[in-house]
Amino acid sequence: MTHTGLFTIRLAGPDDYSAAIALVRAVFLATIAKDQSEAEVSRCLADLTPAVLALRAAQGQPTWVALAGNEVIGMLHRRDATHLALLFVVPAWQRRGVGRALLAEAERCGRLVTVRASVTALAAYERYGFAATGPLQTQSGLRYLPMKRVQDIVPEQDLSEYLAASAEIDFHHPAVAGLARTLHRASVPDTAHACFDWVRDRIEHCGDFQREAVPCSASETLAAGTGFCFAKSHLLVALLRANGIAAGFGYQRLTWEGPTPPYCLHGFAAVWLHGHGWYRCDPRGNTLPGVDCHFTPDREHLAFPIAHPGECTYPDIHAQPLPELIALLRECESVTQYRQRPIDLVPC
Repeated sequence: MTHTGLFTIRLAGPDDYSAAIALVRAVFLATIAKDQSEAEVSRCLADLTPAVLALRAAQGQPTWVALAGNEVIGMLHRRDATHLALLFVVPAWQRRGVGRALLAEAERCGRLVTVRASVTALAAYERYGFAATGPLQTQSGLRYLPMKRVQDIVPEQDLSEYLAASAEIDFHHPAVAGLARTLHRASVPDTAHACFDWVRDRIEHCGDFQREAVPCSASETLAAGTGFCFAKSHLLVALLRANGIAAGFGYQRLTWEGPTPPYCLHGFAAVWLHGHGWYRCDPRGNTLPGVDCHFTPDREHLAFPIAHPGECTYPDIHAQPLPELIALLRECESVTQYRQRPIDLVPC
């Protein structure tokens, strides 16, 4: 059981199942069902009954509830040992830590690794550390995206391509190689942490510091002392690979400012940690209000949450920067020019 002062999380019992199912149905009808036909909604809700929760509990598939006083404000149901089957929070309590607290309490019984996320819940699951593992799918009329904990997404190929040098990840350059040596520590996590902190804090984000240079490669970024998120990620990955640590690139699509277009691409890095998997980390710098990124493998800190329609975090970890992105960065002569037409492309 967990007490936060505002709400309590505990294992659900028979007296809680009716309220938990009522909550699920109400939130489902208010959010997910808006894009479903009446027949599809009926099919989706047919198996969501108190009796089903009771049967599953008897089979070792428990449910947890969050309570504010005597009111059920959230619920979580796990199935098949590591699958998160249901997670619902009433709208008035969303973005107040209820979902994360339910996850933490449920994971006292073992990690939750997979979930099928509705489109409306995608951003929430990304904040909880899940990433898409496939395209949008439909089952019984319900559209969902298969997701998995980021650290459990293991590349199908070996990691050699995530250790390779390239024109942009030029870690053999004397200046980059020399810096990498100074950042080497006794362990892989400590070395990765040192590299991350150095790039985050020592390379100024050109947009935050009114710099005009638009470097691209790792060595160019180090020499300029500035760069966009992409350039900073190129340098971080180069420093990691110079130390024999597999690393790659991830991307988000975000609005340039506020809730409406234009959109732009945002880049970050990912490092492979043995026994952990891919850990996504964002070295863009904490100099923008609201951004607070740290290297904490037990918890992901990306600079920007997915908050507006059209935004997303792409699930793939790329071994090299996107070729189209490199071409557009090379064509960009200044930050002023970039602001006039931000780069917006879909990773292939």
